[in-house]
Amino acid sequence: MVSTKRSMNNMVLKFMVIIFSLFFGICANAQNNEIKSKAYYFTAKENYENKNYKAALQLLNKSEEIGGASNAYIESLKAQCHGAMENWIEANKALDKCYTFNPNNTILKELSPVILKVEEELEGAREAQRIRLAKEKKEEEARLKKIKLEKEKQKAEIEANWKFHEKVLKVQKAWKKASGLNTPEAYKTYVNTVQGQWPEVVKTKGKNIHRYLHRAYEKYYSVNPMYPQYIMVFGGSFKMGALNNQKKTRPSDEFPSHKVEISSFNMGKTEVTIGEYKTYLFATGKDVPIALSGFDDDQKPITDISWKSAIGYCKWLTKVTGKKVRLPYEAEWEYAARGGIYNDPKAEKRFSGAEVFPDEVAWYKANSIGNAYKHVNVGSKKPNELGLYDMTGSVWEMCMDYYKEDYYKSSPKSNPTGPYSGSSRVIRGGSNRSSYAECLVSNRKSMIERTGIEDVGFRVVAQ
Repeated sequence: MVSTKRSMNNMVLKFMVIIFSLFFGICANAQNNEIKSKAYYFTAKENYENKNYKAALQLLNKSEEIGGASNAYIESLKAQCHGAMENWIEANKALDKCYTFNPNNTILKELSPVILKVEEELEGAREAQRIRLAKEKKEEEARLKKIKLEKEKQKAEIEANWKFHEKVLKVQKAWKKASGLNTPEAYKTYVNTVQGQWPEVVKTKGKNIHRYLHRAYEKYYSVNPMYPQYIMVFGGSFKMGALNNQKKTRPSDEFPSHKVEISSFNMGKTEVTIGEYKTYLFATGKDVPIALSGFDDDQKPITDISWKSAIGYCKWLTKVTGKKVRLPYEAEWEYAARGGIYNDPKAEKRFSGAEVFPDEVAWYKANSIGNAYKHVNVGSKKPNELGLYDMTGSVWEMCMDYYKEDYYKSSPKSNPTGPYSGSSRVIRGGSNRSSYAECLVSNRKSMIERTGIEDVGFRVVAQ
């Protein structure tokens, strides 16, 4: 019994020793933290006096953290630091917190300059803060809006790319079908389908036909080539130029009227059409202007090409047909326009196929103005005596000859070919924009070689 009682007393004694040790340890640790907190405070005060305000604030925060709570001294010094940095809103917050600790007169005396300045500057600081926050909010909203728009744009691009991909696949499928049939109608259907249903697929930034359509046109004109039809013009003689009784009304380059002998030749029944010219372009792999896309205009005359381009067409046609193809000489053109061997010299014919009024044989200004001078299909008016269409009006027609105003004074009597040199080429016949006088069969005009004109085309002769 005595032994057990003694053992229990020892245990109680040991427990009390542990409790007292913990208590004194806690007290010592609290005292140590208090010392550290004061050390940070005084160091912060030194930094404040040295105008190192940011460092002072950092030290005051550590002092508050280690001490476990703030106090009037810490908040007072914070207010002074913020005031020195003119951060009046934070200074005001520190003052409000300082007041909760019932600061003594010494602290209030130190704070008095800050208190006065805060009262003076606080409203302005708050307004500046409101403006800054509003600006930041606006900038944030703009940033979020930009992000949203970018996401929507990316989504739209992905959808557009996918739709484009689907359309390309459809185009490829349609092409496979057309090339499998390999007929003009199949290629025509392919072109019309692509242009009608999927215009964005063939949208081009350039001036030439898109590659998706170019290949179809190339095939179409290779299996369905278009070439000029010819009329035989038998040789003979005629009076070239204006009549002598017209000297007062006609320009000097149409005189003197002179007799010319012409050998037989074949002349294009109509002006070279867009379809015939496209056959040449696609067969030779040349760029084809986007304006020539489609098939509806294939029977209209080709215009707006240079004299040199017309010569290129003639050279190609020579190789393809085996016949020597060229532009007509001016004398050949006028002989054919007057009706060749069927021409009646006494008739005083003014137009090709008509004596006085050209409306039945020609598209010219008087009957084209209502159509806004748009070109119509070749051969839509009556032909002349030889069966040649549109020798008057429609489009001006290029000739081989160089233009020279007084050439008629020295022109050979047999098959004249024009001057040996010059700066421009002869064009004849007038166009749908020409006046009555410009369409006279004797009228002469010129163009430079390297430039196309909207109402100038050509027809060919073959030998």
